[in-house]
Amino acid sequence: MIHLIEIDAHTGASLVTLRLATGAYLTGPTDSPANTIFEPRVIDPGAFSANLYQAGQTGGEASIGFGDITLANADGGLDAWFNYGFDGRRIEIKRLDSADAPFSSAITVFKGAVETIDTSEAWGLLRLRIFDNRLNLDKPLQVNRYAGTTTGTGNTAEGTEDLRDQPKPVAFGRVFGIRPYAVNPFDGIFQVSDGAVSSIQAYDGGSPLTYVGDYGSLAALRAATVLPGRYATCLALGMFRITKAGLKLTADVVEGATTSSRTAAQVVGRMLARAGFSTSDYSVASLSALDALNSAEVGIWIDGDDHIRHVVQQVLASVGAYLVPNANGVFEVGRFQAPAGSVRTFTMDDIIRRENMRFDVTNDPGRGIPAYRVIVRYKRNYSTLNGSEVATCVTNDEDYKAFLSTEWREAKAEDLSVKTKFSNAVEVTVDSCLTSLSTAQAEAARLLALYKVRRDRVSLTLWDEQADGIRLGDTVTVQVPRFGYDAGRVMRVIGRNDKRAERVVELDLYG
Repeated sequence: MIHLIEIDAHTGASLVTLRLATGAYLTGPTDSPANTIFEPRVIDPGAFSANLYQAGQTGGEASIGFGDITLANADGGLDAWFNYGFDGRRIEIKRLDSADAPFSSAITVFKGAVETIDTSEAWGLLRLRIFDNRLNLDKPLQVNRYAGTTTGTGNTAEGTEDLRDQPKPVAFGRVFGIRPYAVNPFDGIFQVSDGAVSSIQAYDGGSPLTYVGDYGSLAALRAATVLPGRYATCLALGMFRITKAGLKLTADVVEGATTSSRTAAQVVGRMLARAGFSTSDYSVASLSALDALNSAEVGIWIDGDDHIRHVVQQVLASVGAYLVPNANGVFEVGRFQAPAGSVRTFTMDDIIRRENMRFDVTNDPGRGIPAYRVIVRYKRNYSTLNGSEVATCVTNDEDYKAFLSTEWREAKAEDLSVKTKFSNAVEVTVDSCLTSLSTAQAEAARLLALYKVRRDRVSLTLWDEQADGIRLGDTVTVQVPRFGYDAGRVMRVIGRNDKRAERVVELDLYG
């Protein structure tokens, strides 16, 4: 077996592709690239570890897969690399059955990004630090900032000096009680989102203002006649105008023309597109599949330097979903649910290092103890109002006052009988971007069914060829003559650790 590695780097003059291998390899005249040498400098094609979420978890924040590759440099042939730009560049690892195998038969086992090069043995070795493509999500989603140049009345909406260099807010889906930005306080113009929205409902102290119409440009909005207690919009710019606010100004905002365009999958698609990713970078088919599993409306408002990885996972967590890159580096989404079906069955004959087969607790809240109650928080109120912040005209409506003063609504699913067997059964709370009680209730019930029963976390080791094609999120069957696994237990892959030099793969399984 031989591993081939392609690395993109910038020399300062141009972008180049560097080619190395665990053994000398020359492509053929009809290959692409043709007649190209892969230098035999790879001492160790490296280990690479990746997880659905954080290691050992079945929900929460997404992590970035990482690893390293060791290269021979005793002759100084790679010294020039210290002057190259590697950070964020493509790396692709392919595997061939032998050095005589045709290049066309190479299997891509990894495509990701390089972080940097370093070395602990400067006269002999170089090390490439590599990450999966979730590294490319580790940057702010919103790059547009206010110039702070609006110093008086006029067709300008860049905020005063106080807003200089502040990120412009962005709304996705349906959001409630957000705090609009005074982008031209001299003309009473506020912004709720950096981009087009479908509707804006403005409030003064929780009291809804009267809508008087939409205008197609900033100039037209500024020229509109807007009486006290009323507001006009420029939906194309995510802005509205009032004459005067007596109390705290808030707004409900809808982005996305229809409910079907405000699902978790559709919102994530627009987030990735806004961040500059094309449909070749992420799987549209996997987004459609997630829509089929859960088409609930969601919403999120971003008013800071939140990273793409963080906000995307916030939205996906609302429907129990995740995002991971496949072997070709393409992002795919899926839903974490009770394992069913199976892409592969592993028996005692398949498992190597049987003595290292482990049963671990999860790193979830409760450490894997079954849950008797799940609470899903939904319909976030981004700006709570209390006491004198609430308009007099709404103070007699106690339910509405309670809504204004509370950040979250809660939906609950519980099964107290779980505590009969598991006396320390836990309560699980999940923050979501869901907008309705019914969809939050359905998600709470789904999560309770997932977590109220025995679930095992098992680690086992296989030869790399046995693990070919097994992706994070896939389901496999473990069938061994102990632990109640005699008939086979279906489990979901939550982690994978490839040790290419040893040609083994450790799978972290849950089910």
